[in-house]
Amino acid sequence: MKNNIYFLIRSLLVSLFFFLLLPFHSFAQSLAPIPDVGEGVCVANCPGTTSPSFPIETPTPTPTPDFTSCPNDCSFNGICEDGICNCFEGQEGDDCSIPKSTPTPITQSHLESAKELNMQALQELNEGKYVEAKGTIDDTIESLNNAKDNLRTDPIILEFCEGKPNEINKIERSIQSSINNHEKAASVVDRIIDIQQDSVSTRINNNPNANEEGLLQKLINTAKKYLKRRPPRLSRSNVVCGVRG
Repeated sequence: MKNNIYFLIRSLLVSLFFFLLLPFHSFAQSLAPIPDVGEGVCVANCPGTTSPSFPIETPTPTPTPDFTSCPNDCSFNGICEDGICNCFEGQEGDDCSIPKSTPTPITQSHLESAKELNMQALQELNEGKYVEAKGTIDDTIESLNNAKDNLRTDPIILEFCEGKPNEINKIERSIQSSINNHEKAASVVDRIIDIQQDSVSTRINNNPNANEEGLLQKLINTAKKYLKRRPPRLSRSNVVCGVRG
């Protein structure tokens, strides 16, 4: 009797176990079979397989500026961009090696002309060309007067000396002083010419004056002294306003 009961219970447990395994067996049969690919064959994330459906953004490389293609590396006075030098303020040229020129004031042009004429007049005095020296001195005075007349209207002077009326007055006084010196030199040279003409007349009449030679040399030295006080030059560096002798 006991053996029958034991056998019955074991049969029920075995049936229950198979009943519970039945769903798992059905699920396993529904799965796709794993192919036999053999040894060394890629089965996942293999090269040449189809890329994912979503796009992958590739970063764009930042171009490296070319700082060596400009002439002379822009002379360290500018920045090189695409082979062209962008010069710093105050420099110019293909390689930024040339200091940017400042326009010359009209007043300065007249003063430079007066300076050259002044040197020419001194040379003519040294060579005994007194009539020519007198004409050159007169031309120097004219250039100085032109410089003085343009001083108050010269746009570059007005820009450099903006807010500095005393500096403009200083330049004007310096030019006027040079005019006075050259007018004195012109007057002395006139006397030299007169003495020369009188000397010629005296020699013709065979009545030379022994003192004329000494007086003539003294007057020549006096004229040279006035001419050596040369016309002033404008002294300027960007916005500096003033004069130099």
